[in-house]
Amino acid sequence: MSSSKIRLAFGIIWIISGITKFLQLIIEVLIDKDIAGFTFQAFAKLCTVPSYTDIIVTYFIPSAAIFIFAAGLVEVLGGLLILLGKNWAKFGLILMIGTNLAYAPLAGIPTIIVNILFIIPQVWLLSQDSSKNLLKCRK
Repeated sequence: MSSSKIRLAFGIIWIISGITKFLQLIIEVLIDKDIAGFTFQAFAKLCTVPSYTDIIVTYFIPSAAIFIFAAGLVEVLGGLLILLGKNWAKFGLILMIGTNLAYAPLAGIPTIIVNILFIIPQVWLLSQDSSKNLLKCRK
């Protein structure tokens, strides 16, 4: 599989992940329930790093909608940058590797494993040619 196809896959994955966060916020408004706060409470119970649990309880839960919106924005932006190519793709990959590192301790060992599995190919993509703009339509 070529690096362009893997970069395309990661760009799309991150964009979809970000959009689902925006959809979660829209659903919260429509049904008038705090889904994001509930999600962060579950993360606080599963988190394996005590200091990270404190951050979740102190900052994320009281401002859950803001953090979900910010995460969605970063994920969509990162995905678009990865698809854009050249140095933008490298910046997008670094941004999303950082996001994976931030998400890793959220919900215990399974989350750590999944995020490591996402980080490894993204680090590999940093060393690959990213000159092709994958956002351009092909004729």
